[in-house]
Amino acid sequence: MIRILVVDDSETVRKLMTYELDRQEGMTVVGIASNGMDAVRKAAKLKPDVITMDVKMPIMDGLEATREIMCTQACPVVIVSQYWDQDNKQKVFEALAAGAIAVVNKPAGPGHPEYETSLSHLFKQIRMMSEVKVVTRRRSKPDPEKVPATVLKKSGVSCPPACRPDCPVSKRNGKLVVIGASTGGPVVLRQIFERLPAPYPLPILVVQHIAHGFLTGLVDWLGTATGHHILIAEQGMIPEPGKIYFAPDDRHMGLDPDGRIVLSKDPKEYSLRPAVSYLFRTAARHVGNRTIGILLTGMGSDGAAELKILKDTGAATVIQNQESCVVFGMPGEAFKLNAARHALPPEEISEFLSLAISESRPMKDPA
Repeated sequence: MIRILVVDDSETVRKLMTYELDRQEGMTVVGIASNGMDAVRKAAKLKPDVITMDVKMPIMDGLEATREIMCTQACPVVIVSQYWDQDNKQKVFEALAAGAIAVVNKPAGPGHPEYETSLSHLFKQIRMMSEVKVVTRRRSKPDPEKVPATVLKKSGVSCPPACRPDCPVSKRNGKLVVIGASTGGPVVLRQIFERLPAPYPLPILVVQHIAHGFLTGLVDWLGTATGHHILIAEQGMIPEPGKIYFAPDDRHMGLDPDGRIVLSKDPKEYSLRPAVSYLFRTAARHVGNRTIGILLTGMGSDGAAELKILKDTGAATVIQNQESCVVFGMPGEAFKLNAARHALPPEEISEFLSLAISESRPMKDPA
């Protein structure tokens, strides 16, 4: 049974979510809170399996409550917010940086055409996040350069070696960087990007699984935090050095034979659109061994097999290492397929990418 603490300043929302969650098999609401301070107290007392956290609340908002909970009674926190509320967007991603592990749209009201769909997505996220084992953070000022403290660990897994300064990247200078991420990805992307020189002299294409409507806020947050030129990709764009392109909501992003960005509503892959698999596969086909492919934290297996395809072309391939992942799902599946040349924490992925553009060091495949 998944024990849930519902936190929202709206009595209507609290009642609605409690009613719907209690109806779900294997779920029960063990408590409700109307503000962040109340949430901190009840998290310590009730020890729930998952907390659904609103952001904009009186007395103590969801951001501060998440920080406090992660320092005292660590628990998977799912941010439940309205994507169209501009005031919330910055705090949503700061809450992820503080330790929350997912963000979902606040369910539409009964009678809304998206009501059942939004509820289904909420239930799915709660079930998945209840399986993530989080650890208590040290009480200190947030340091975005540190790896996330929210970690799912699996025993008995040995990853490929980390990249050493004398362990170069690829046979040729890279032409394109492609990155896939899911649960825990926004914070890791920030850690990677803020350590890269700006502008970075290779185009970077990213597929990040995120709830519909939050992508614009993510792009704005990352751009402000890292100083890079980050934008949502459009059909026919030519990837340019110094720019980081994110796949838009509900569109696969790939490359055509001329190197232009292709956006597609082709069927979902791994039940996802955009899918990392689509990006990696088209990069392998049209850019080949001049690609640098990186698969970050996330549930499932999206992109794992396609990272192996990239590796087989001679591309440089990297997975995020187990210890720094929120969920060692996608990178773990890639590891099982021997798809990665290296497994690195976020800060060393930045160093790896910096090495890829170094003109002073010849780049050869590791022996």
